[in-house]
Amino acid sequence: MRKTGHYEILGNTKYFIPDRLPPQNPPLDLDHQTMALFGEAMHHLGKLNEMANRLPDKKRFIKAYVIKEALLSSAIEGVHTTMLDVFTQPLLDVQPSKNTQLVMNYTQALDIAVTMIKKKEIPGQDNPVSSHVILAAHKTLLQGGEGGKADPGHYRKQTVKVGNLVPPAPNYIPELMSHLEQFINYDKSLPPLIKAGLAHVQFEMIHPFLDGNGRIGRLLIVLMIISNELLREPILYPSYYFKKHHLEYYQSLDAIRTQGNFENWITFYLKAIKESSIDAFTRAKDIETLEKTLTKII
Repeated sequence: MRKTGHYEILGNTKYFIPDRLPPQNPPLDLDHQTMALFGEAMHHLGKLNEMANRLPDKKRFIKAYVIKEALLSSAIEGVHTTMLDVFTQPLLDVQPSKNTQLVMNYTQALDIAVTMIKKKEIPGQDNPVSSHVILAAHKTLLQGGEGGKADPGHYRKQTVKVGNLVPPAPNYIPELMSHLEQFINYDKSLPPLIKAGLAHVQFEMIHPFLDGNGRIGRLLIVLMIISNELLREPILYPSYYFKKHHLEYYQSLDAIRTQGNFENWITFYLKAIKESSIDAFTRAKDIETLEKTLTKII
């Protein structure tokens, strides 16, 4: 069993402090089957990336994909609305429902974060996924309404509990997030797609915010994939698979803390990337075919 962190007792509370990435003692061990799955995931990501260049209405299409990920990621957290509600809201004279507003916020958060990454705001770094980007995304995600209670754009300053896990005490968060940022941007020991899966796990164990951790953690996967130029645009929605297999998703995440089983999580995560890429590619292909059919009819 791999040790992935340690517990500290403060008062009556037992906090879990995750170790730094990448996994050690022993190092991450990806067998032939997992590496074959990695190759398949990379292949389908590449096909999706190539398809992005052929989209008939790129701006509108990307917006639809971003909204789809927003809907799915939010639904995992019990926030439910429809794509129709999100698309038609700008045409209405009424305030959006709480859930629709949260999904709209998610699309804006992803857009802001991707823009910041592509601008390469930090000199000397290529496409950094920094704490600055994560905080900006969180601020946008929870802006307005009741989200203000979660102190948008700031790390939490109080203890939280997630199931049986009590994440690190607030005073640990800045250092842990700094370590995660260093792993994301400087570690060269693992392929970028694998790193994105590990970074998601670490983020969830740190649980740096009062609210929105799941959505920002899943958004982090997309940001790292774009940052490493595996995709040019945010047209991947991994939450498609996470929601479909939500029980296995949470069990795989928890098994890292309780059993040190990073390998099982990586297998599950790579399946999510592969299946989400196939679904996104298929929808893009269908739209391309439909456009050609309609053009021929006209």
